[in-house]
Amino acid sequence: MDESSRNSPPGTPLPDRPINKHLQQNLEISRPATPAIARGTHALHPSHSIQTPQQFYDWFALVDRSVAHSQEAHYRAHLASLDEQLSVCDLLLTRLEKVENEVEGMLEGWRGVEEGGKNLKGACERLLGERVSCENQITFSQLILPSDLTG
Repeated sequence: MDESSRNSPPGTPLPDRPINKHLQQNLEISRPATPAIARGTHALHPSHSIQTPQQFYDWFALVDRSVAHSQEAHYRAHLASLDEQLSVCDLLLTRLEKVENEVEGMLEGWRGVEEGGKNLKGACERLLGERVSCENQITFSQLILPSDLTG
Protein backbone atom coordinates (compact mmCIF):
# COMPACT_ATOMS: atom_id res chain seq x y z
CA MET A 1 0.00 0.00 0.00
CA ASP A 2 1.44 3.40 -0.96
CA GLU A 3 1.47 6.54 1.24
CA SER A 4 -1.42 8.36 -0.54
CA SER A 5 -3.85 5.43 -0.17
CA ARG A 6 -2.96 5.03 3.50
CA ASN A 7 -3.88 8.68 4.29
CA SER A 8 -7.08 8.86 2.16
CA PRO A 9 -10.48 7.82 3.47
CA PRO A 10 -11.41 4.27 2.57
CA GLY A 11 -13.47 3.77 -0.57
CA THR A 12 -15.81 1.00 -1.53
CA PRO A 13 -13.77 -2.20 -1.33
CA LEU A 14 -13.44 -4.16 -4.54
CA PRO A 15 -12.17 -7.75 -4.55
CA ASP A 16 -8.82 -8.43 -6.17
CA ARG A 17 -10.32 -11.14 -8.34
CA PRO A 18 -13.98 -11.97 -8.93
CA ILE A 19 -15.43 -15.27 -7.81
CA ASN A 20 -17.10 -15.89 -11.17
CA LYS A 21 -17.96 -14.16 -14.44
CA HIS A 22 -21.50 -13.20 -13.27
CA LEU A 23 -20.06 -11.49 -10.18
CA GLN A 24 -17.58 -9.61 -12.39
CA GLN A 25 -20.47 -8.30 -14.54
CA ASN A 26 -22.37 -7.20 -11.42
CA LEU A 27 -19.31 -5.39 -10.11
CA GLU A 28 -18.92 -3.53 -13.40
CA ILE A 29 -22.59 -2.44 -13.27
CA SER A 30 -22.39 -1.47 -9.59
CA ARG A 31 -21.43 2.04 -8.54
CA PRO A 32 -17.73 2.83 -8.74
CA ALA A 33 -15.52 2.91 -5.70
CA THR A 34 -15.55 6.10 -3.62
CA PRO A 35 -12.94 8.41 -5.10
CA ALA A 36 -10.02 9.31 -2.89
CA ILE A 37 -10.13 12.99 -1.89
CA ALA A 38 -6.87 14.81 -1.63
CA ARG A 39 -6.10 16.01 1.90
CA GLY A 40 -7.00 19.57 2.78
CA THR A 41 -9.38 20.14 -0.13
CA HIS A 42 -12.47 20.17 2.05
CA ALA A 43 -13.07 21.80 5.43
CA LEU A 44 -14.20 18.49 6.93
CA HIS A 45 -10.93 16.82 5.92
CA PRO A 46 -8.18 18.38 8.03
CA SER A 47 -4.88 19.02 6.29
CA HIS A 48 -2.99 17.38 9.14
CA SER A 49 -3.88 14.51 11.43
CA ILE A 50 -5.77 15.15 14.65
CA GLN A 51 -3.42 14.81 17.57
CA THR A 52 -5.13 16.37 20.58
CA PRO A 53 -8.59 16.05 22.11
CA GLN A 54 -9.21 19.77 21.45
CA GLN A 55 -8.43 19.31 17.76
CA PHE A 56 -10.84 16.37 17.71
CA TYR A 57 -13.57 18.41 19.46
CA ASP A 58 -13.02 21.31 17.04
CA TRP A 59 -13.20 18.94 14.06
CA PHE A 60 -16.26 17.19 15.50
CA ALA A 61 -18.01 20.56 16.07
CA LEU A 62 -17.29 21.44 12.43
CA VAL A 63 -18.77 18.12 11.29
CA ASP A 64 -21.76 18.60 13.60
CA ARG A 65 -22.41 22.11 12.24
CA SER A 66 -22.08 20.82 8.69
CA VAL A 67 -24.59 18.02 9.33
CA ALA A 68 -26.99 20.43 11.07
CA HIS A 69 -26.70 22.91 8.19
CA SER A 70 -27.27 20.13 5.64
CA GLN A 71 -30.30 18.84 7.53
CA GLU A 72 -31.72 22.33 7.89
CA ALA A 73 -31.22 23.02 4.18
CA HIS A 74 -32.93 19.74 3.37
CA TYR A 75 -35.76 20.60 5.77
CA ARG A 76 -36.17 24.08 4.26
CA ALA A 77 -36.22 22.62 0.73
CA HIS A 78 -38.85 20.10 1.83
CA LEU A 79 -40.86 22.87 3.51
CA ALA A 80 -40.70 24.95 0.31
CA SER A 81 -41.90 21.93 -1.66
CA LEU A 82 -44.79 21.47 0.79
CA ASP A 83 -45.69 25.16 0.51
CA GLU A 84 -45.76 24.85 -3.27
CA GLN A 85 -47.93 21.73 -3.08
CA LEU A 86 -50.24 23.47 -0.60
CA SER A 87 -50.67 26.42 -2.94
CA VAL A 88 -51.48 24.02 -5.80
CA CYS A 89 -54.03 22.29 -3.57
CA ASP A 90 -55.57 25.67 -2.65
CA LEU A 91 -55.78 26.57 -6.34
CA LEU A 92 -57.43 23.23 -7.12
CA LEU A 93 -59.86 23.72 -4.26
CA THR A 94 -60.78 27.18 -5.55
CA ARG A 95 -61.33 25.83 -9.06
CA LEU A 96 -63.33 22.92 -7.69
CA GLU A 97 -65.59 25.33 -5.76
CA LYS A 98 -66.13 27.37 -8.95
CA VAL A 99 -67.01 24.23 -10.90
CA GLU A 100 -69.32 23.10 -8.10
CA ASN A 101 -71.09 26.49 -8.18
CA GLU A 102 -71.45 26.30 -11.97
CA VAL A 103 -72.83 22.77 -11.78
CA GLU A 104 -75.27 23.86 -9.07
CA GLY A 105 -76.38 26.75 -11.32
CA MET A 106 -76.79 24.40 -14.25
CA LEU A 107 -78.79 22.01 -12.08
CA GLU A 108 -81.06 24.88 -10.99
CA GLY A 109 -81.48 25.86 -14.65
CA TRP A 110 -82.30 22.26 -15.55
CA ARG A 111 -84.90 22.12 -12.77
CA GLY A 112 -86.42 25.36 -14.09
CA VAL A 113 -86.54 23.97 -17.62
CA GLU A 114 -88.06 20.74 -16.30
CA GLU A 115 -90.75 22.67 -14.38
CA GLY A 116 -91.35 24.93 -17.39
CA GLY A 117 -91.68 21.86 -19.60
CA LYS A 118 -94.30 20.39 -17.28
CA ASN A 119 -96.23 23.68 -17.24
CA LEU A 120 -96.01 23.90 -21.05
CA LYS A 121 -97.20 20.31 -21.41
CA GLY A 122 -100.20 21.04 -19.16
CA ALA A 123 -101.02 24.20 -21.11
CA CYS A 124 -100.73 22.34 -24.41
CA GLU A 125 -102.99 19.57 -23.16
CA ARG A 126 -105.57 22.17 -22.03
CA LEU A 127 -105.31 23.96 -25.39
CA LEU A 128 -105.70 20.67 -27.25
CA GLY A 129 -108.76 19.87 -25.14
CA GLU A 130 -110.24 23.27 -25.91
CA ARG A 131 -109.51 22.75 -29.61
CA VAL A 132 -111.21 19.36 -29.61
CA SER A 133 -114.16 20.90 -27.77
CA CYS A 134 -114.34 23.75 -30.30
CA GLU A 135 -114.12 21.32 -33.21
CA ASN A 136 -116.91 19.24 -31.68
CA GLN A 137 -119.08 22.32 -31.23
CA ILE A 138 -118.40 23.39 -34.83
CA THR A 139 -119.22 19.94 -36.13
CA PHE A 140 -122.36 19.78 -34.00
CA SER A 141 -123.44 23.25 -35.05
CA GLN A 142 -122.88 22.38 -38.73
CA LEU A 143 -125.06 19.33 -38.33
CA ILE A 144 -127.84 21.19 -36.51
CA LEU A 145 -127.85 24.51 -38.33
CA PRO A 146 -128.42 23.25 -41.86
CA SER A 147 -131.45 21.19 -40.75
CA ASP A 148 -132.91 24.18 -38.88
CA LEU A 149 -132.52 26.38 -41.91
CA THR A 150 -134.26 23.96 -44.29
CA GLY A 151 -137.17 23.26 -42.11
